Amino acid sequence: MKYPNKIADSREDMDLSREYLATYAKVSRRAIGYYENGEKVPNVIAAILIARALKTTVEDLFQDSVDGGP
Repeated sequence: MKYPNKIADSREDMDLSREYLATYAKVSRRAIGYYENGEKVPNVIAAILIARALKTTVEDLFQDSVDGGP
């Protein structure tokens, strides 16, 4: 099962590296890759920190994965 999200698009729009995002969210760079590819979902704390780093909300990042999106 894939878990769609907008992490990669948002990160690239802000010109941030996976390493920066991983450090900010207190997870590994590999974990960021898994999240971006939809292979895994971050825990609540990591999701909040990722959203903060990307200046968005958790809901905006993961909206498509809840109820199929708008």
